[in-house]
Amino acid sequence: MHTTAETDGLLSDLSNALVRGDFGPCERLFSDKSAEKPLIRWAPDPMDLKDERLRTLLEIWIDEQDRIGRLPHPDWVEPERLLFAIGYLMVLSVVDGGRDFRYRLYGTEISRRFMRDLTGHLVSEVPFRMSRLFFLAVYKAACIRKIPIFTEHAPPSSVNATSWSRMILPLSTDGETVDRFLVGNIPGTWRNPDDPALV
Repeated sequence: MHTTAETDGLLSDLSNALVRGDFGPCERLFSDKSAEKPLIRWAPDPMDLKDERLRTLLEIWIDEQDRIGRLPHPDWVEPERLLFAIGYLMVLSVVDGGRDFRYRLYGTEISRRFMRDLTGHLVSEVPFRMSRLFFLAVYKAACIRKIPIFTEHAPPSSVNATSWSRMILPLSTDGETVDRFLVGNIPGTWRNPDDPALV
């Protein structure tokens, strides 16, 4: 990850504000680029989620946490348990204590809309600065708060989806430290699906 002191400072400001429940800095990150402000919700009620796949994903995560009394283990992520959302799931590993995050799984439907597969890549390698900073800040904050977070945002116009709705669920090997995330990532409607310039 190539960073500058300015970028590191901005990321720290964004993530610290999110931890406090202050969404203003992230909203300004988007509005400064004339983009629609993102929707952010810590620990949402499943019934508040419009997409049934995200709602179910959150419900079964909550059930597992209640059953074991701590954050679910990464091994809990089994394909047969998550068939209802196959293609729309990401799994990320925490890198260097939350300085970065690596995509271990990048769902096929997500890749199709984003028009590239980020499996194996770092979040710091996401090509769009606004999105990259937002993603890093949200994951960093979720490492600290250790609770689910829902976000919805509009990506740059070169991405073939009008929006992305993410349900981010922390996982932990020791039950305490977040070292992985399971993420449901649902795209909005197609944006110019027949435009060959969108690559």
